[in-house]
Amino acid sequence: GQVLTDSGEINPIPATNPVDHLTISVDGTLDEAAATASTVSLGDTGPADIPDWGGESDLSGDLAFTWDDDNLYVSAVITDDAQVQPASGGSIWQGDSLQIAVADGAPGDAAAWNELGFALTASGPEAWQWQSVGGAAGPASDVQVEVVRDETAKTTTYEAAIPWASVAPSTPDERLLSISAVV
Repeated sequence: GQVLTDSGEINPIPATNPVDHLTISVDGTLDEAAATASTVSLGDTGPADIPDWGGESDLSGDLAFTWDDDNLYVSAVITDDAQVQPASGGSIWQGDSLQIAVADGAPGDAAAWNELGFALTASGPEAWQWQSVGGAAGPASDVQVEVVRDETAKTTTYEAAIPWASVAPSTPDERLLSISAVV
């Protein structure tokens, strides 16, 4: 037999989720098709590391990522007992919002990533890009976003169509993307 050796860093993939090829309508109402797409449940990660977290009625939800040739889509329905967003622009992370980071390859492979956020502000839905591989940070005006609060149900629905150029060098042809999300 033959002995092969190699050296370097191993980055195990703790979990993979398929991302369905599916265009959604960005209107603040979860598409039926997106609701049945492969989702990530915030409840699957165990208790939140948040002081005074009151359980799933305090903060929980489901996220789905889909794609087509033009966009990467994010759909999320978040349960939150109170909608609080005092900020706007690059400060939306300080209140209720959804932030995602997108990079090529397995977790830990990329040296740079794209970071975007979405929020329902006093001026309406906003999208912001904090980090951009090869681009500029600032208002994500090329991202179509809708964020709708249902105060009766205590849910906030986030939908965004992110052009592939906003998450370059990632493309629809990429076989493996790393996506992280913070609510």
